[in-house]
Amino acid sequence: MDFLERYSILIFIVLGAIVFGLSLYLGIIFSKLKGQKELAKELEFKLAQSQKEQDFYYADSILMLCKATLQGQCDYSEACIRIKKLLEYFPEIEANEDFYVFQQMYQEIAGFATHQERLNLPKQEIFRQDQLRFKVEQKYEDKFMKSLKQLKDLFAKHEIIKAHS
Repeated sequence: MDFLERYSILIFIVLGAIVFGLSLYLGIIFSKLKGQKELAKELEFKLAQSQKEQDFYYADSILMLCKATLQGQCDYSEACIRIKKLLEYFPEIEANEDFYVFQQMYQEIAGFATHQERLNLPKQEIFRQDQLRFKVEQKYEDKFMKSLKQLKDLFAKHEIIKAHS
């Protein structure tokens, strides 16, 4: 008993210092946690902004391709390849049967050489592929143009485009 009575004040001071130190440490940890949460919110916001910009870029690209093709500034096959690939970003629109012509036409022209591969082909092979491509374009022309107009109208009214206007 004598020991406790003699050192009780010292024991309480030491225990108080330990509790104070742990409280200070806990405060520092909570402060860091708050900073991490703020950083996470900021990163989420930046990611959302980046996603909106990408959405707009793809939607605007589809709209511009539709307009250019309808004005005769872009070959059907080139437009089809590009639009088909861009529509993959909008699966709910790509699945619409009104736009299935892009998938059908793409399947028939996807095997043709493009870019450097096309430049490396003999002229006779380029001519042969061009003739086949023209036949595919003629085969789908009516459906393609109808779907192109529908797609242009859809994307002209799309909320992504409206948000940037």
